[in-house]
Amino acid sequence: MILSKLINNILLALLSISFLLQLLIDFSSINIACAIIVLTSACATLLYIRWTDVIQTHALSTFSIFGFCLTTQAGALLAQSMSWTSMGKDLYQPIETFSTLALYQFIAILAHLIFRMLTHKQATFSPSLLRSLFSKMGLYDIPKVQNLWHMGWLGLLSYLFSGGAEVGNKLIAGLNFLTWAPFLIPVFVTQIGNTYCNVKRNYTWLFLFTMLVVMLGLLMNARVIIFNGGMTIALLLLLSALRSAKIPTYSQLTKTGLSIVVLAALSVPLSDLATAMVIARTSGPRVSPIKMVEKTFDALEDPLAIEEYRQSAKSKVNYSVYNEGYISSPIAARLVETQFHDNALYFSKNFTSSSERNLREITIDFILAIFPQPFLDFLEIDVQKSDLPFSMGDYLVHERHGIKLGGFKTGSIFAQGGALFGWFFPLIYLLICLVLFSLMDLLTIRSVNTQTALAVPAMLIIWKLFISGITGESMHQIISFILRNLLQVMIIYLIILNSSRLFSWLISTLKPSPPR
Repeated sequence: MILSKLINNILLALLSISFLLQLLIDFSSINIACAIIVLTSACATLLYIRWTDVIQTHALSTFSIFGFCLTTQAGALLAQSMSWTSMGKDLYQPIETFSTLALYQFIAILAHLIFRMLTHKQATFSPSLLRSLFSKMGLYDIPKVQNLWHMGWLGLLSYLFSGGAEVGNKLIAGLNFLTWAPFLIPVFVTQIGNTYCNVKRNYTWLFLFTMLVVMLGLLMNARVIIFNGGMTIALLLLLSALRSAKIPTYSQLTKTGLSIVVLAALSVPLSDLATAMVIARTSGPRVSPIKMVEKTFDALEDPLAIEEYRQSAKSKVNYSVYNEGYISSPIAARLVETQFHDNALYFSKNFTSSSERNLREITIDFILAIFPQPFLDFLEIDVQKSDLPFSMGDYLVHERHGIKLGGFKTGSIFAQGGALFGWFFPLIYLLICLVLFSLMDLLTIRSVNTQTALAVPAMLIIWKLFISGITGESMHQIISFILRNLLQVMIIYLIILNSSRLFSWLISTLKPSPPR
């Protein structure tokens, strides 16, 4: 059996086992209904990938659909079953939430079918003007190993200067995604072979670079720095496995199984580390980076303090209007976003006409705030970005319960869209998906046999595309991704890539010629 079908079978089996476990955990009609809805949606997604060639011809958009399914529905079924917890526990309206998510999952698949019909002959036509332009600029080229290292070091340094709300800091923060460029070296070594680079030397440097990334994350007490790198590699490996037509050997299966066991074993200390970093950050006044690392390891060596913090956080959740305690594992909680959609759908439910009008006005303000402030001032548009220091999740809770704005709670595009457009939003979402799939297609390299490969920028933001490629916390987040963010990633990548090429060329010309 080829690897792609094996992975698909394993996922289907895990979902089926998790479904049966839910029947043992909680045999209530609500929990059974939730489990059936999620199992149906997840199986439909996996079978869509299995019975078609979409993962080969439209890899990035298909992976975003798979990511939507895993992070909102299938992940909840798997994580809650593993922790022996009812799927509906700690959700405001579990059946309505899972039904809504399943509805939009099927709409995304329908949009993908339409998109495929519109693009199935694209490989036989001449490339579009935009794709031709990006191709000439090097977007689809495989960068040399030194280019990847230049990007990686620049991205890592950008974390040191990207804090704060100033324009300059935000521009520097736009370089953060480049940090993961050196982690693509094994990908290209696999594709090209050992001729791509000096494998032993670069793998040694990659190990040291990884340790430096972890250390920076600890010094800055930023879990995202540590987490994003690991997830980037894991998702690229998963996508490669879902597309592989190779028949795995017994040795390969054994090594993969052992790796999964090791990762599962490491999940416990990694969860403790994530909690220890939060304890260090929230206990007492701000301290130096070295002191912050010391506080983190002090907390890590105190299992009782970690357990007390988790119990305290759980107690706060129980008495909080906005629930963030659905998934108990800190690592799994970063993958499963079901509770955020549940919160937003609940708080936006039965909005009054006044609340709907307020939501419409604030949505327009957020969309306008996507554009630079000088541009808004020039057009005399009365919107100040400084007046919007909150999220859509904040606003939905505030409008329903009057809670103070500014907590940056995660919202849901489905809750916001439903409150604004009612039953017209599913059609609007279908059109949004078509636009998003078209943009993702720009980040893939097409060949004559309709096989696709990912351009480097797509690999570097694979985590973003997986967890929120076709969803988001708000409509303005999706619109910002369409109008600005994705283009910004491509432009930054091209500027740094070509600057690195120029730098490498200058260095080579300055080297003295070998004696004849």
